[in-house]
Amino acid sequence: MKHEAPTLRVAGDYPDPHILFWLIEAFNHGYAVMIPDYPGFGDSFGQCYIPYVEKDPMVRTTIEYIEAAQAVLSKEKYEKKSGFIISGYSLGAYVSLQLARAFETNDLYSEMQVELLFTGGSPCDLLREADLIRASEHMPQPYLFPLALLGYQKNGYRQLAMRDYLKEPYASGAGVYLDGQHDDFGSYFTNKTPDLFTGSFLKNEGQEQINKILEDNSVKPWLNNCRFIMTHGENDETVYYEQARNFASEHEKNGGSVSFYKTPGTHTSAALWFFLNLYTELKKVD
Repeated sequence: MKHEAPTLRVAGDYPDPHILFWLIEAFNHGYAVMIPDYPGFGDSFGQCYIPYVEKDPMVRTTIEYIEAAQAVLSKEKYEKKSGFIISGYSLGAYVSLQLARAFETNDLYSEMQVELLFTGGSPCDLLREADLIRASEHMPQPYLFPLALLGYQKNGYRQLAMRDYLKEPYASGAGVYLDGQHDDFGSYFTNKTPDLFTGSFLKNEGQEQINKILEDNSVKPWLNNCRFIMTHGENDETVYYEQARNFASEHEKNGGSVSFYKTPGTHTSAALWFFLNLYTELKKVD
């Protein structure tokens, strides 16, 4: 929602528990904590649409934000700690993974040393996620894939037609209800998979275009230098456990190193275990 952007929450003096967690960690450890608004939120609301799980704009804008924050810290003569801690849950995990990968594989960011990457409820293999959706009967948060489609259509893939993937009224209504200003967006979309998606999408017939987009924007394994930890709820059917577990296995097979922890819970309830484990790991960093 528009009003949930971190900058607006802090300015309005109503930070959510996630922001409070990091404010406490900043106080306890002397961290400079950077919590960016996603593109399309905060000051950029109305100027663009969130590139929900689109790799390039998410990474680019986050790096620009970090560079601006570093410039302010330098101007104010703050002493720098060595290395970055990058962490996020759900969509935050997706951005964290893609950002850390960019830092560790692109020579342009050789000075951006990552010390710890800690993610939870991570969307990694987006094509596998779509295949699991296709095989499902119900979805706990059915608006997320329409949001991904809208993000692609309004950013780097304007050729997409919503009606190729969503049935009516959802193909036409997605852009209305997912505009950041409709509190009832969660109840608008049916949670019955066959009622939300077109037959061709569910049967994976003629879906080469969206399948390639999902594959191109998935997180690819890399040879990480940072300490890398993932947690995931074993009953998560929003961001499926299987695709995250498979990514961790592929990451290891390709020479990377990741510690993967299965926790109790669904996508929502497993967030508690994520923060408890993160709190423990942050105490080790100092």
